[in-house]
Amino acid sequence: VLIPSKGMRIKLTEANYILYKNIFFNNEQAFIRYRNKSFFTANGHLIKYYTFKYNYYFMLGDNRNNSEDSRFWGFLPEMSIEGKVTCILFSTSENGFKWDRILTML
Repeated sequence: VLIPSKGMRIKLTEANYILYKNIFFNNEQAFIRYRNKSFFTANGHLIKYYTFKYNYYFMLGDNRNNSEDSRFWGFLPEMSIEGKVTCILFSTSENGFKWDRILTML
């Protein structure tokens, strides 16, 4: 899966239209429609390519196996990021708790 970035140009296909449809409508205000195996703007103009206006991020929740994150609601637009990570509270791996990472400042 390719995560969109500002200025990235894609050829529109049925597969990537399904993947990026919410971004087009909700974040980019690009009202692209798919009909008869072709793509059209809100004005009815045929288009074959789209260039993204914003950067997007894939967000993974801290409870990897049971989180409603980007796998559930899609890519996060950069304009929705309000904070900055400053500290690792704790960290685990297959081998257990990583004691040396408790409250590590970034």
